[in-house]
Amino acid sequence: MVKNIVLTGGFGYVGGRIARFLLDSGNNVTLTSRKKYDSTLLPGAKRLIIDAVNDDLEFYLRDIDAVIHLAAMNEIDCVLKPHEAIEVNISQTLRWLEASEKAGVKQFIYFSTFHVYGLGSGNIDEKVLPRPNHPYSITHRAAEDYVLASRMKNKLNGIVLRLSNAFGAPELPDVNRWTLLVNDLCREVVQTQTLSLQSDGTQERDFITLTDVCRAVGHLLNLNISDTLDGVFNLCGAETMQVYAMAEKIAGRYYLLYGKKPLINRPAPGVAWKQSLFCSNEKLKNTGFAFKNDLNAELDNMLEFCTRHFGKIHD
Repeated sequence: MVKNIVLTGGFGYVGGRIARFLLDSGNNVTLTSRKKYDSTLLPGAKRLIIDAVNDDLEFYLRDIDAVIHLAAMNEIDCVLKPHEAIEVNISQTLRWLEASEKAGVKQFIYFSTFHVYGLGSGNIDEKVLPRPNHPYSITHRAAEDYVLASRMKNKLNGIVLRLSNAFGAPELPDVNRWTLLVNDLCREVVQTQTLSLQSDGTQERDFITLTDVCRAVGHLLNLNISDTLDGVFNLCGAETMQVYAMAEKIAGRYYLLYGKKPLINRPAPGVAWKQSLFCSNEKLKNTGFAFKNDLNAELDNMLEFCTRHFGKIHD
């Protein structure tokens, strides 16, 4: 079924990939932004330049089936500007939510973060009490509550996605998300044929492909409120691996693609960095969603993206 969807933050890292997925699935997609973007980017999407503070958001949401809200300040800017983070991540989310209610939007999908749990280790499912300890996670947690309150009042089908360690090539070349571990390692290996870890790499983390992130959104868009349980889902990888194992996998894919064997640099093993953080995605799977978990394909696409935009293969 074709849906009319508004995507805030659609020119961002995760948003760009979701926008492309939804467009390729035949939906009508409107991307909102505070600034102009190249009209050749994401062809097929409608673009709106919107001031979420002063514009009449309800007007733009008439006849819209779903809002996917990704527009937020990143973790670095939230530390530098914590008061602005409250305005953008909480207040502007509430404005979009209230406008969605008034316009009769049926579904509101809010992208939160796995960091709301505030934990560095442990087995984490959605029953664990969130303890955010950073301006980024604190503001996302507050926004979550507004979305879930609207859901409880039967205003709309509000869904909260707590995204974990997503990786993959961005849809748009100027997106700056190279602080993410896998993305950064892929760019580094293309430029230098080395991968540098800041720890010994024994930490265990889940990694979720952007392909599965997009597929999960598409899945949830087709569920009724009765099928989405209480509306809160961890959006994390289908398996857990050590950071060093991920670095080895990236090195292996680079070798298969380009015939060059990279060097992995890391501090000596045994330093007390080991942390085991297990994210459960069973709740999402219980709605009928099946992860593809094709890490190799996502890494290959990422390495090819980095080769096109950041460097050439060394002789």
